[in-house]
Amino acid sequence: MNYILTERGIKYLTRVNSRIINMHLLRADVGSEFSVDPDLLTQIADKKQGLQIDGISAETDMATIHCTLTNLEVTEEYYLRQIGIVAWDSDRGREELIIVGQDEEGDRIPAISEREVQYLYNIGIKVSNTANITFDSDTNDFLRKKYFYAFVREMEERGKVTIGTEHMPMEKNEIRFMVEEMPYDEGDENAVYVLDEEGGKVKVETGDSRTVSA
Repeated sequence: MNYILTERGIKYLTRVNSRIINMHLLRADVGSEFSVDPDLLTQIADKKQGLQIDGISAETDMATIHCTLTNLEVTEEYYLRQIGIVAWDSDRGREELIIVGQDEEGDRIPAISEREVQYLYNIGIKVSNTANITFDSDTNDFLRKKYFYAFVREMEERGKVTIGTEHMPMEKNEIRFMVEEMPYDEGDENAVYVLDEEGGKVKVETGDSRTVSA
């Protein structure tokens, strides 16, 4: 995929490099159209998804924008032919499409009913003051499965966490991820009830918000 600055993106970067404004990135938009004059675009054509920016890494005058695309909310397949970086212009009080990447063939994004896919996009941009780049992140974003399983594996190696169901008895000081349902009833703020192997309620005392002991 080839990336260019839009006309508005050139003006935006000029003010960023002159330290008039800070670069504030909002998201990446993706669409299925291929534009003859992508530098004139003010928004992605035939937008299909908006992606959260995962992070930004910077070295000297080069910043790399990291984005992850999944098809968890895609109900109909499409071909991703355009991706654009949207920034916030604090002077004008509006969003600006500053970078557009295009690929005439595109990546096929299947519907989630077919299979789950994940694509990583790393977009490089030259700026003179990379320390002043900010980006929006959604703290309520879904936890991707690969990160969840990596965390569980790490905690299992420490002997603190297991994955199971309500039909498996819990050990002392065990924290468990229930894969089918969460079999507990809330008690007071320092106690909950879990189900034992026979389905009975077992009170679990919590000394604080981080430690659970049976």
